[in-house]
Amino acid sequence: METTIKKAERLTHYLKTHRRESDALIDPVLDKLLDQERQSLLNQRDELRAELDQFERQHGLSSAVFAKKFEQGAMGDEMDFFDWAATWNMYQTVLKSLDALEPDFS
Repeated sequence: METTIKKAERLTHYLKTHRRESDALIDPVLDKLLDQERQSLLNQRDELRAELDQFERQHGLSSAVFAKKFEQGAMGDEMDFFDWAATWNMYQTVLKSLDALEPDFS
């Protein structure tokens, strides 16, 4: 079975080979897929942010400061801290994914 990346590469090759910068059928489909993925990531971001807010209120520390201290081993080994660190890492991954979906204007 062909992977999504291979399919995207094949589509890119097709569009380049046929010298198409745009396609009336393909463009709206791609826009819809990208919008759906973006919305899903925005929902994940908001859910993770709410969890981070709870950790921050509970411990009186921002997640960014916590993450640095946790990486340095200065926070201890409480399970709550491991949960917070995992949530922070997931949040950062979602932010990077959202950034990757932004159009490239270069």
